[in-house]
Order: sequence, then C-alpha cells, then structure tokens
Amino acid sequence: MSSLGDTVLSFFLSRVGLLTTTVVLFGSCASLGVVEHMDRETLTVQVTDKERIVEGSGNSVSSRYLIFTDREVFENTDSLLEMKFSSSDLQGRLNVGSCYEIVVYGWRMPLVSSYRNVSDAFEVECPDAE
Repeated sequence: MSSLGDTVLSFFLSRVGLLTTTVVLFGSCASLGVVEHMDRETLTVQVTDKERIVEGSGNSVSSRYLIFTDREVFENTDSLLEMKFSSSDLQGRLNVGSCYEIVVYGWRMPLVSSYRNVSDAFEVECPDAE
C-alpha cells in the first residue's frame, strides 16, 4: 500500500515541479521583456511630434526617443532581442506631418509611462482627409 502512496506522491510532486518551473521560466522571460516581443502590430500613423527624453546626470545619463502620432505615443529605443541598434537613425528619418507604416511591439502601460516600441518605420502616402 505504501508503494502506491509513494507513486501517487511522486507523480504529484513531479507535476508540481513542472508547473513551478514553467511559471518561473515564464516570469523570467516576462521580466526580461521577451514576452512583449511576441505582441506585434503594423499600423499606419501620422507623426505629430517627436522628442528626445534625457534622464540622469553625470556619468549616468540615458536617453530615449518618443514619437507622437495621431493614434498614440510610441517609444523608439534600441533592442538586443530585435537586433535593432539604429533608434537614432530611425528618429532622424521621421518627419512631423508625414505618414508611416510602423511595426510596433509591447504594451502601453500609462501608470509606469511605458510605451510600445517602434521596431521599424516606412514612409507612406497620407490618406486624404475627408
């Protein structure tokens, strides 16, 4: 009888261990920003403004780019996972008033000032205003 009990207990613990490992791995990926890369969308937007935000001081200065559009505000930052190291070039190519087809990923979280990131942008003809 104890053999059956040991088998059931072993089976249960292996399932709990598998579930725990899965939760820990998913949580680790989410904290590294991997999961947000899975949520992609291609949008057509008109740029209404753009800005560079500088934070910190001394040797600990960082900056990020914001892109204001007719749909929402986006961030434009480099990304190791996207192999994108040209956010400055992308920001320089954008013209206020022009329309772009942009590829974005991530989520907009207003409470923590987090924006979806633009991974690429291609200038397109603006739709006629009617």
